[in-house]
Amino acid sequence: MSDKAEIVSRIIQIIQETEGDLDNDRLVNLDPLIFKIARSAFGSWEDALVAALVQACKGSRRHKVTVDAVVAEERHARERQEGWDAQIVVCDADGVIFTLSGAELKVAESGPISPAIFAPRGVASAVRCLLVNPEEDALAVLSDKGALYPVDSRVITPSTGPTRRPADMTAMASDERAAAILCQKALRRGSRFIHVTTQGRIKASAVKDLGRVLLREGVQALLLAEGDAVLAAFAHTEAQTAIFCANAAGNGIHFESKEVRSMGLRAQGVKAMELGDFDAVVGAVPVRGHEQLLVLAASGAGKRVPLSQFRIQGRAGQGMILMRPEARGDEIAALVSLESLDDDVLIWTEGGRLARVASGAFPLLDRSSRGQAVLTLPDGDRISGACRMPGAGPASAP
Repeated sequence: MSDKAEIVSRIIQIIQETEGDLDNDRLVNLDPLIFKIARSAFGSWEDALVAALVQACKGSRRHKVTVDAVVAEERHARERQEGWDAQIVVCDADGVIFTLSGAELKVAESGPISPAIFAPRGVASAVRCLLVNPEEDALAVLSDKGALYPVDSRVITPSTGPTRRPADMTAMASDERAAAILCQKALRRGSRFIHVTTQGRIKASAVKDLGRVLLREGVQALLLAEGDAVLAAFAHTEAQTAIFCANAAGNGIHFESKEVRSMGLRAQGVKAMELGDFDAVVGAVPVRGHEQLLVLAASGAGKRVPLSQFRIQGRAGQGMILMRPEARGDEIAALVSLESLDDDVLIWTEGGRLARVASGAFPLLDRSSRGQAVLTLPDGDRISGACRMPGAGPASAP
């Protein structure tokens, strides 16, 4: 990197990642090599910073969301996607597992949106985890103890049926709770099984290590450190070349999946993301490089941002700015990878509210921009999770 323009571009990028913090020690520690190169090319680090400041004033080199892109989105006519009305398997905070139809969930296409109380059994039910549109009847439930149990979705009752728990259908212990629901077909199709925890650990295991057929008594798929919890689990395919993680503080990190080597089932994994005190990972998704990311704050603010605005970094770093919450005490609560503007997003709250929202209801913004309030929540309630689901099309669709 001998060209001065490249050096200046890298210095601007470092300053953006520190939110404009010009403390020399911090900047130098982030990239000691660029410090040496800049000093050699410009004569001093201070002169290199001046050159970066001049260039930044002419216009940031960060990717921006263009006006043309926004106009094109406004002209997009949503189309109904296959599986928009398919079955959803839900496990709530009480440990009850049930199914409902996607057709039961009305789609909101613009804000402000007030999520309705979710009361499938006549009482408010806070979602703990769910699986949208399973490809087959054979499912797997990952418990908060790290064990994977097989479940036949045909024996899961509808939301209006008798109350049942995963422990009623598997060998799951009474003190275990469902942390994720997966489709066994997706597991078999993938080459690796990956999980990410709230404390920022990530681990990959070969799918073959889980066994050709999951045993009823379960398979210990991972070990968790004290105080840690499973945040996300998914089957990983060769097409998914990278992983994106977000923390509550508002940073996101984009790293290649090959940086996570496969380990034995009882390993705890490696660091996915550097976290500060009282911070936690709140979202983790496999990506392919061309998606948009939807990021939601606990307060109901959110935005979409192109994944292309996040360069590939090494695993275990602090990441780049994803979205900074507007209000003090707010934090990032959920991350969703979107494939198209036809997608819907299913959002749930700690207070037992649920909303199905068209992805286009959230503005497309630059990664450094703050989100906009789209959902309106009552005092004390907070968004706790979200996932992508096939879009139901325009509201006028029959």
